[in-house]
Amino acid sequence: MNAAYALPAELTIYTAGDLHASLIRDLPVAESALLLDASQVTDIDSAGLQLLLALAQACDHRGQAIKLVAPSSALIQASIALGVQDLLTPHQGAAS
Repeated sequence: MNAAYALPAELTIYTAGDLHASLIRDLPVAESALLLDASQVTDIDSAGLQLLLALAQACDHRGQAIKLVAPSSALIQASIALGVQDLLTPHQGAAS
């Protein structure tokens, strides 16, 4: 299984632009599944969730799945609060 891309602790409007640029630059295109290690996310707002949802949609258009590895409680709570928990289906387990 491919290694997970570690998400930063802060996924907010203040970091979404830089993270988007980093994800576009660094993420592999050919993998069948994109693993995101979400265990360190401590601060997330609607802009951070919107970025993850846009990434999931872009991956879906390329025939690629997106999987969150060990999502933090902050990410889970934010996704539930905004009603998008089903769109960000976590892949339980440790990042490799």
